[in-house]
Amino acid sequence: MKRTKMPGTITATEESIHKGVAHVSDFGMSKSLQMAGLSGMSMTGNTAGTPVFMPPEQIINFKSSLNASLGVFASYLGVSKAAVVAWEYGIRQPSGAARKLLSIARKNPEILVAA
Repeated sequence: MKRTKMPGTITATEESIHKGVAHVSDFGMSKSLQMAGLSGMSMTGNTAGTPVFMPPEQIINFKSSLNASLGVFASYLGVSKAAVVAWEYGIRQPSGAARKLLSIARKNPEILVAA
């Protein structure tokens, strides 16, 4: 089930519109079966999605992977604790500088801790 729906991932043909059907066509969570095997699970440590549409679970897991408390994680990103809580509950999504920093830090988490 796809939780985050972006306008570009929902498609419909003229025929499907008449039937009231839309198709979700996003492969952002795809994986290489040669690398992950046939387990049905993604490889440990992989993150997916774009930060602006990052699922709440990935924010929570990223924070946990840094062994950071809510306050420390918020200070790493230069945002309030309330902002991180809103991301974790899916109420809001990261934006602006925090979104860009998350995008960079997901590939190089040591950047946040070293800052």
